[in-house]
Amino acid sequence: YRQRCMLCHGELGDGQGPMGRKLTPPPRDLRKGEYKFAPSSAALPDDAYFHRILTEGIPNTMMQPWGLDHDDRHAVIQHIKSLSPRWRSGS
Repeated sequence: YRQRCMLCHGELGDGQGPMGRKLTPPPRDLRKGEYKFAPSSAALPDDAYFHRILTEGIPNTMMQPWGLDHDDRHAVIQHIKSLSPRWRSGS
């Protein structure tokens, strides 16, 4: 997260990283636990959703695909999930 995500998503996951403040569209505030490209806007996405985003990126945004190995990708996914209270409550 620190190497690839923090510049845009910010240390706290609020989307206010040094690069993120200048981007259009702005980076997602990961603390909210809301994901635009998830299968359902109401449900929390599974790890496969994050795997796809980290692997493929999001077209027409600065969210680029990252060549992370399995362990690093898993660590980033778990860290992203730790940023939002929605993951702790399961809703």
